[in-house]
Amino acid sequence: MSANQVERLRSEGDFAAVYEAGKSWVMPGAVLYAKPSGTAITRVGFVAGKRLGPAVARNRAKRLLREAFRQVVGRQPMAGGFDLVFVARGRLLFQRWDEVLDTMATLLSRARVHERRA
Repeated sequence: MSANQVERLRSEGDFAAVYEAGKSWVMPGAVLYAKPSGTAITRVGFVAGKRLGPAVARNRAKRLLREAFRQVVGRQPMAGGFDLVFVARGRLLFQRWDEVLDTMATLLSRARVHERRA
């Protein structure tokens, strides 16, 4: 999937729709909510709640998730048509980088959003 087919999930209503109608997968470092969008474009959002800590910690957690997503999708293309929300959990900030990548790859694999190869 090329970079122009992945967009940001922006509105509060879009996030709420993914939480309500989507399915979730949980790992110690993050939670993935996914919902088919009915379009060819995949939209992604990254969230870190106030429980995670001060703004510096929340922003770092979101940066880690964004970069892990970018790298994992670069290695294994995604099928289009999903709305994805990644929610950072407390343990994410204490994981090594390879564990963060593994968490991202596992979540995407469980959600089956990777492109099917013939």
